[in-house]
Amino acid sequence: MTDINLRWWRRRFRLRILIFSRLLTNAAGGASAAVNVNEASVMPGWFTSGNFILAVRPSDGAVLNSASTPARPGDWLELFGTGFGEVSHPVPAGTVYSGADDTASPVKVTIGGMPATVEFAGLVGAGLYQINVQVPNGLAIGLYPVVGNVGGVSTQLNAMLAIQS
Repeated sequence: MTDINLRWWRRRFRLRILIFSRLLTNAAGGASAAVNVNEASVMPGWFTSGNFILAVRPSDGAVLNSASTPARPGDWLELFGTGFGEVSHPVPAGTVYSGADDTASPVKVTIGGMPATVEFAGLVGAGLYQINVQVPNGLAIGLYPVVGNVGGVSTQLNAMLAIQS
């Protein structure tokens, strides 16, 4: 395991509403060259197993994370990820979190390009977001990408979900 110490300079240019930081790493071999790193208020991403999204079907507790564990149209699923942004009741840094707080911005989800109904999107653990969705009707048997979007920023495009009729 390697520890990396980071030095962080933050600059805000008001005219362009651009936020970036200067990142410099120090390690046993010396310091790196400083680089600019764009910052964003959200950077959503799904938890996956290989290319399959980590999903749970609460009706039977099934973990749907492979082609051999498919969902069906109409199923309600719990999806898990990180980086979906601020929540309705901000959690102070350094505090232990428990509970469930809605995201401050709406989360949209598509499965195979079809909109999924989002029942809940929020923080349920330190850095852990749960998004409850209903699989859209009309999806045929196959593998489909699950894409989340918050504040105009999308999750990765290769988190797949197997569908069986």
